[in-house]
Amino acid sequence: MASHQMQYSQESGMYSPSMLENVELPWRKRVPFDLVARGVAGVDEMAEYCEDDHVYFGVVNIEIGTGSFQRQKSVFIHFNGEHMKPMQRAKANKKKAAAQKLLSPYHAELVLENVKQCSIDYLFSKLKHIFVADSASKGTTKFEIGSLKEEYKKKMKEAKKKAQAEKERLEQQRAKLLAQQEEEKRMVEEAKRQKEEEEERKRKEAEEEARRQAEEEERRRKEEEEAKRKADEEEAERVRVEQEEAAKQAAEEERKKKEEEEAKKKKKKKKIKRRKKDDWSDDREWTGERIVKCIHAQTSPMNWAVFKPSASEVIPMAFGHGDLNDLRAALKPDQVQYGIMRLTFGEGRFRRSHWVFVCWSPDSMTKVESQKLRKQRMSDRMNHIGFKGWMQKAIGPYGVEVLAESYEFVTLEDWILRVRKTVVVDGADELMNAEAFQKALEAEKKHFEERKRKQEEEKKKKEALENKLKKDEESSSEEEVFDKDEQAKNRKKRKRKKKEQGDEEEEEEEEEEAEDAETKEEETESKEEAAPTEEEKTEENENENEKEEDDKYKTELLSVDVAQTQATKRKSSVNPQELKRRDVSSQLCYESITLVKRGDSDLVWVLIEPRLRGKK
Repeated sequence: MASHQMQYSQESGMYSPSMLENVELPWRKRVPFDLVARGVAGVDEMAEYCEDDHVYFGVVNIEIGTGSFQRQKSVFIHFNGEHMKPMQRAKANKKKAAAQKLLSPYHAELVLENVKQCSIDYLFSKLKHIFVADSASKGTTKFEIGSLKEEYKKKMKEAKKKAQAEKERLEQQRAKLLAQQEEEKRMVEEAKRQKEEEEERKRKEAEEEARRQAEEEERRRKEEEEAKRKADEEEAERVRVEQEEAAKQAAEEERKKKEEEEAKKKKKKKKIKRRKKDDWSDDREWTGERIVKCIHAQTSPMNWAVFKPSASEVIPMAFGHGDLNDLRAALKPDQVQYGIMRLTFGEGRFRRSHWVFVCWSPDSMTKVESQKLRKQRMSDRMNHIGFKGWMQKAIGPYGVEVLAESYEFVTLEDWILRVRKTVVVDGADELMNAEAFQKALEAEKKHFEERKRKQEEEKKKKEALENKLKKDEESSSEEEVFDKDEQAKNRKKRKRKKKEQGDEEEEEEEEEEAEDAETKEEETESKEEAAPTEEEKTEENENENEKEEDDKYKTELLSVDVAQTQATKRKSSVNPQELKRRDVSSQLCYESITLVKRGDSDLVWVLIEPRLRGKK
């Protein structure tokens, strides 16, 4: 029972919905249904709100009997419109179980297919088995469906006078709920505004306090600096005197040390080990530091490279020897990269080299539809541009710097013009153009092709010499085998003589010795064949490195695809007004069902409709 009392209607003998307006009921519960209508005038009134192209669920309360044996029967209505589209009807009927659970308990279920069937006659004809009237005045039990139907019609005719009032009350309740939502929204916004004002006031107070503290700290710092300066001057004067004395002693000790070293050098000369000069061959691994040294050499088989942004190590992404088109092809449109290129002009004594540093930061990184991916790329772009200072030191030195935001800034003519404006050229400007660059590039290619050809010739000569040595070793081994065969024949001859002499024991011992020697030779030969050569080992290592690089590339591609698919997910949005309407409809739906189930309410029917996606 609620905390406050409800008024009782003496005419109807029950509580009306207007009386229940202030009763505390759980009406704020949200359900996946919309309220179509509710009323007090029975099935005929419900038929006014039904349409043949919709699916509805509802419940109707019917009172039968008289006197103290009066009974109330609840009927679950499933209105399955015959003119509704099949797919929408199937989706709506899937929510039948939820509707039955929400509208239960009830005594019977009735399925209607059109508005004509929604009548008192049809309902009593289909459900006459549940309508049994017990009359206290007559004292007998008798099944009279006609009298029950007429009695129900009479009651509903009297209740129809209240239908308009109930309809108006429903609209007022709907408007009241909407007004409550607006008031709640206004209160939330007011609280938010007050909170922001309070935070702004606290922030200003904190800033003022911080400013006062900063001024006080600045004053203290100046006083401390002044005192420290005076102490430092005194300490510096004292240190200067000590350093002069120490310098004199150190000079004397240095002179003595040099004299001793010169004396030792005369006695014994130390051997200085010189490191072998790098010939830029592919025998060694091409690390980031080696690539940078190779590009900064005056003549080398590599004149450009592109590196991954980093603040701790030099990570190469692509490198080679060629014109600007090769470097341009290595630049990716969706990430920041750093590069260095050697531009060489002229030949002979007029040959000059200039190094160009490029920071590739493309605008196309942020030109994507996904807002999430755009924010991620903007963050990566700012972080990677912050590595510029470290990358300049790592892959420098250079004479010209280029900040490229599109492929239009990566052209040979533009870079040559930048070099002309930056450096001083010996001779006329004609020595620094695209033609001179191509000539120098071709000359470098010819030089290294000739060098490679000579190296291959030397390698072939070396291989021929090794093959010759192997053949000599094989021939020597064949001679040893021939000598062994001769020894075996001689042994057999001696054995025959011994057999003739009858020395069988000696023959067996010699045979065992020969077999042992043959088995030892076979074991040594099998071991030599099974042992892998150095060339086979190097080939296996190269194959393993290639497999690792392929696996890394595949994992990078998969990570990019996953990131792109996650960033391009479809985002759905719902109109705020539509959300308010659904909220109010759900509350009214649950309110109406609660009132129908109560025995002290004069509501006798309620009709609800399942909420379908995409249908307004």
